[in-house]
Amino acid sequence: NWFDRKHWTEVAWVRDNDSKFVISIDPAFGKSKSADNTAIVVTTKAGPKQYIIVEVYAEKVTSIAKPLLAIWGRYPGTLAVVCEANYLQKIFVVDQLNKQLPFVIRPFYSKGDKIMRIQSLNDPFASNTLTIWNKAVGKDDLLDEYISFVPKDSTADRKDDRLDASHMGYETWVRMEGSVKPTSFRTSSQFEKPLMAISNYR
Repeated sequence: NWFDRKHWTEVAWVRDNDSKFVISIDPAFGKSKSADNTAIVVTTKAGPKQYIIVEVYAEKVTSIAKPLLAIWGRYPGTLAVVCEANYLQKIFVVDQLNKQLPFVIRPFYSKGDKIMRIQSLNDPFASNTLTIWNKAVGKDDLLDEYISFVPKDSTADRKDDRLDASHMGYETWVRMEGSVKPTSFRTSSQFEKPLMAISNYR
């Protein structure tokens, strides 16, 4: 398997009035409908280059709007909501959600293979740059994906949607802050359109 179990780190976290969040969405819009869930991950920043996953959601749903609205309502300090927008996802997912919801969903464009994007999480997990809140809803299901991930397409029994959404959340924080990603042979995503500076989200 790709990820080392010892690099999975759960941490204590206390939310306060200054807590800020990124909500990232991996919509079920892939080639393998039997394998795909819609995944939504909430990530916060705990310090310089320290990011914590605080909630994980994944289900087969016909509409993302209802669960997304509920999650957004729990995190009033949200700086950005991003959704994968490759291929036709921009038209059929992002644009439609923006017509239904009272907040803006920004398209997350990425180049390269989904598997390689997930592989690129190895560095932030291994360095404890990306950790998981020990009371996070859905963390056990994310751990299952983490342990079982191999560099192959997902299947009905071996999913990777939560990992993909986790990658988008981490990358969004990094891009907003202008941080430099760890040097690695593992390929990470590239943004076709730059995200706005973090100050513009306030």
